[in-house]
Amino acid sequence: MSKPVLHKGKLYLISTEGTLYAFEHGEEGMFFTKGLESSALYYFPQIAIALMLVLLIILLNKVKNRALVFGSWLIALTGVIFLSLKALEPYNAGFVFGFMAALGFMTMFVILMTGIAFLVYGVRKRKK
Repeated sequence: MSKPVLHKGKLYLISTEGTLYAFEHGEEGMFFTKGLESSALYYFPQIAIALMLVLLIILLNKVKNRALVFGSWLIALTGVIFLSLKALEPYNAGFVFGFMAALGFMTMFVILMTGIAFLVYGVRKRKK
């Protein structure tokens, strides 16, 4: 399913089930890492969103115009969620066309629109 990658004498492939296969010349067999996709799926987005929450807390304590900060933060959160989905794409080949993908992209759209609304409100509030 994935493009083959040659790194340090080993050929790496990812199957449609998310299994990473590594082949080495002269080796009797092959080894694979089952569960790599689940560890990335469970930890990467949560860590990114947790760091975004820490950033939000820091910014809300330092800036008085909270609507402007919250709008900018929501727009940045949309980018983080999108990049998380793109980073996890090799581990879940079937994710792109499923119901969860549609739900994820719809959620990103709602977050983006809410962020833009807060940003516009914050800019208007700042002008007054």
